[in-house]
Amino acid sequence: MNGYRSLLLFTVPLGSATTDEDLNREIVTLSKEMYNYTFEPGSQPMDYFVVQQARNTVDLFAQLVNESLEEIPNKPSLCGGAAIAAALSNRNFDLNGRKIFLDSEANMDLPYTLFAYNRFSSRMQAVASYNPAQRVMSWSEDFAADWPSSHSNPPPDVPICGFSGEEGPCLWERRQKLHDTIEKICGIAGGLAVVVVLVAG
Repeated sequence: MNGYRSLLLFTVPLGSATTDEDLNREIVTLSKEMYNYTFEPGSQPMDYFVVQQARNTVDLFAQLVNESLEEIPNKPSLCGGAAIAAALSNRNFDLNGRKIFLDSEANMDLPYTLFAYNRFSSRMQAVASYNPAQRVMSWSEDFAADWPSSHSNPPPDVPICGFSGEEGPCLWERRQKLHDTIEKICGIAGGLAVVVVLVAG
């Protein structure tokens, strides 16, 4: 079970079960008919982050299409790709009853929850939640992530020796080893030169 200590799961809050019930049933049916895929007992399609994001993408596009059909004075047309891309940024959208803001790069801010594996209860538990409005990650006081490290702390954002393994103290160590190697080679070469001179003499 120690292998699961490295498992971290990011997810977003699920939509209303009553709202998604018909959609879940339809996706289950189509998945079986078209791809012969069966969801595991107890799980629903809308439980999956990828499915939720696919739905969000379709809903976003549908809202833009509806806007393009509206005749609003002094409003630019959304027929072009650049206009659609511009219409996706710096604004709010209503997705499945939740207000979602897309920034200048059309990135979506969502309220994420971080789950980690609890070795003692043998299940995933929430350890942190992200508030997009405040841009703050709040860590749980009841359960902390069981980091698989010698000091039980999370790894640093940047490794001590950098991602290349040749930065910081490791760069100095590498240079020192190279310097020592060159000194040894020069010493050996010098010794051989002396031996050659003595033999030749």
